[in-house]
Amino acid sequence: MTLQNNSEGLMWAITYREDPKLIGTIGIWNIVKERAQAEIGYELLPQYQTNGIMLEALRSALKVAFENLKLESVIAHPRGDNLKSISLF
Repeated sequence: MTLQNNSEGLMWAITYREDPKLIGTIGIWNIVKERAQAEIGYELLPQYQTNGIMLEALRSALKVAFENLKLESVIAHPRGDNLKSISLF
């Protein structure tokens, strides 16, 4: 999926394996092939936070970024007051 000029992106739905209800999303976008870098962003409904779900999703998305897309760096820009998000890194 193309998100903007010269940038590609991937987005995944986050669900429990046994329940396809959407509980969050994670995506890689602003891929700059010449620099082998991209950005990552994610969101998870509050009632599902602090259960390790996003850590598992991040590991999976980063595996795709580094192994399949051959990126060298992936950047996240969490808000400074979002300590839960910052603690994932």
